[in-house]
Amino acid sequence: MCVHSAMADARVTGVHARARIELDEAAGGGLSEPMPSPCRSLIFRVEHDVADEDEVSLGVRITTASGEPLSPGQTGVAVELHFWSDLADVFVVPSTRLTLRYPNRIVGRGEVLEVLPF
Repeated sequence: MCVHSAMADARVTGVHARARIELDEAAGGGLSEPMPSPCRSLIFRVEHDVADEDEVSLGVRITTASGEPLSPGQTGVAVELHFWSDLADVFVVPSTRLTLRYPNRIVGRGEVLEVLPF
């Protein structure tokens, strides 16, 4: 369930990007149920080879291109990402690999395809 759905339509400033993600199956530790689009409940973590630090977590609003919910087991999902962290300017670039966490477990993976002007 998207715990921030009431805020989902609020204006988000920061970095705007397109990405492709895949979500783990529920039985494999993924989401237990679909999350509405847009949603702010997932956290992206930049993979270690990109970040000089141990981990960089970025808050993000995720919107599917189709407007359909994010469902366990989906692959190749086109999404738009709206990051509100200033760190996104540094770490969100094309080809950046990200893991999706909810709340403290990995539920999927993604790759930034392009960064868009806001």
